[in-house]
Amino acid sequence: MMSLQLSMGFRLRLRDTGLLLLFLMLAGLFTCCLGLSNFQPGVFRMGQKRSAFRASEAGLEPECQVELVESIPENLTFSPGAVRHSSTFEAWRTLLENAEKSIYLSAFYWTLLSKDTLTTTNSSAQVGNKEWEGRGENSQERKGAGKLG
Repeated sequence: MMSLQLSMGFRLRLRDTGLLLLFLMLAGLFTCCLGLSNFQPGVFRMGQKRSAFRASEAGLEPECQVELVESIPENLTFSPGAVRHSSTFEAWRTLLENAEKSIYLSAFYWTLLSKDTLTTTNSSAQVGNKEWEGRGENSQERKGAGKLG
């Protein structure tokens, strides 16, 4: 197998080079999206809430938007004045409500519905069940209909 010899004795195989190039391309795309969403380097800190930049409010054509969301365990309490993050469910709901035409998703897995969690008692999936039922299981009935792959 072909390899590159780098400084300090680090050897990079051709297969690793392809992975590195893929990583750099994805990092560049992510950086581009951050640039388009009015991201200011050095200002964002973990645990800090950033409001999403809306390009349409600035008179620009929206190209992409990035917002950090996280799955937060239920019944978790935070100290007074702690930053409140959007839940994964809130992010999904916002995405679905604001879709103008269609949404195409590619997911390794998801747990929107209780049947996806292999239990009917999972309280965190109850909101997902309600959201899905409210939009109709037929994707043509849902606002922002699209494909899930």
